[in-house]
Amino acid sequence: MRCKTVEFDVRKTKDGQLVIYHDDTLEKLTGDQTTIADYTYEQLLKFDDGSWFSDEFAKERIPTLDQTLDLLSSTGMRIFVELKDIGDDPNFAAEVYAAVEKYGLLDAFCKAKEMESCVVRFPADISTKIYDAFKKIEEDLKVEDKEYAGKLSTGIDVLRALIEFNKACISEELGFTQEARYNRKVIDIIEYINKNLSKDLTIERLSDHFYMSKYHMMRVFKQETGYSVHQYVSEKRILFARTLIMSGMPATSACLEAGFKDYSSFSRAFKLQLGVLPSELKI
Repeated sequence: MRCKTVEFDVRKTKDGQLVIYHDDTLEKLTGDQTTIADYTYEQLLKFDDGSWFSDEFAKERIPTLDQTLDLLSSTGMRIFVELKDIGDDPNFAAEVYAAVEKYGLLDAFCKAKEMESCVVRFPADISTKIYDAFKKIEEDLKVEDKEYAGKLSTGIDVLRALIEFNKACISEELGFTQEARYNRKVIDIIEYINKNLSKDLTIERLSDHFYMSKYHMMRVFKQETGYSVHQYVSEKRILFARTLIMSGMPATSACLEAGFKDYSSFSRAFKLQLGVLPSELKI
């Protein structure tokens, strides 16, 4: 079966080269507890990195990040990059970011510009994952001047968010669509919904508020966003309720605050969208 995803650990050598190596130490190669950071890349090239596993892989060498990305760039596989032994190195994340940028991690934004589309469509579970990634960046920015290695942590989370976003854009067939255009009326509807999640947001109420035929409004909204009005309102309310619960509000109160009329309907919708019941959400 063809491999669809690959994950690897990135470490930095003594002379600043980014290489791929899993173990914390080089014990398999050297017999001691020295690490990647104790050697220059030229020194590492002297080690046989494959014989410990199998004679078939004898004389294999530790690869660089660039070599690995170059090898994988044409495969279409999803790539998970984990940064190891970051310590207090302020440049580590930036250097990894520069390396992966060369291999298309800003493609989603280039694609958006090319298609003149600011709307990207994902299933609810993927939208939630991306939302959480960017929400983490917001939290980082609030404390980065107070926390140890705060700016470094922010940079790492930006990199992770970009990876998640680009993976989703590449893997989802919907993604950017040429039908998705800027429509002032739809933007107004979206802004109104987001500001009034706890209020009446029925189709009738929205169409009256915006002086539109409800059928025309539903058709235009679906065309521009890929969501029905009802689906969009429901998903935004669930995310809002999730934020309230995470901030310490009881689930029953969050249910009402987010505009749901009864807890059983709220609980089913929450489970369907986020995969857990409101009561199971970890604060």
